Amino acid sequence: MFGVVPRVVWQRYHQSDQLNRIRLALRLLLIQDGNHNIIVDAGFGNAVNPTLAERVNLSDPNFNFTTALQPYQLTPEQITDVIITHLHFDHCGGVVTKKNNQWLPTFANAKIWLQREQFLWAQEPSSKDAGSFIANLTNMVAKLPGLALLQGPTNITPHVSLLCYQGHTPSQQTVLIQTEAGIAWYSADLVPTTTHLNLAWNMAYDNKPLETVEEKRQTLERAVQENWIIYFAHDAQTISGRLRRHENKFQLYDQTPAT
Repeated sequence: MFGVVPRVVWQRYHQSDQLNRIRLALRLLLIQDGNHNIIVDAGFGNAVNPTLAERVNLSDPNFNFTTALQPYQLTPEQITDVIITHLHFDHCGGVVTKKNNQWLPTFANAKIWLQREQFLWAQEPSSKDAGSFIANLTNMVAKLPGLALLQGPTNITPHVSLLCYQGHTPSQQTVLIQTEAGIAWYSADLVPTTTHLNLAWNMAYDNKPLETVEEKRQTLERAVQENWIIYFAHDAQTISGRLRRHENKFQLYDQTPAT
């Protein structure tokens, strides 16, 4: 998760188990904008390969969107849009659901928004990040009836727009939301945890690490200037927060802790 940062440094912030694993979240976002019920990313889904589930110590291999959406009085059929930030298996697995040994679209009536460049990359990834994609899953995404392939930044609704980045994986898209509380930003794997606010802390999965550093710098500067609320996809302790500059570093404040 931290690339070239040595364990002796990162373990100050993240305790690991005997297999060198740290606790991470799979945080999805629900956006309700007028008639749009939007899901951002879809996690692992409910039919994870048991070997993979054991390897990552997945806490809920039977995650179910029907149950997860009940507190919001929604069903999967009422989801109008799904934004897939990128096709790494932990971000897109839940767009399909296994029922009676059949794979079915989880969100039968939704448009599935994905960048075309990422879609093509996932079919022939580099040797460095091939392990982050599952071929069968990519093939199932390709057959989703609502799949809509995009070419760069765009607006999904008047209040929801997409920003694209190249460092982690080609055309990873993050989500910018205009809310009554200000601008909110779902940072996906550009800034997966609060410790990744340090420009030098980047994932070993990144295809272009130096590009990631520059993308983070530019975006976090904007986040400070416009007082964004940043949502972290993988931070197990912090859901969101705002940024300020402190001694030439990005400092988080106004945090919402995970429960």
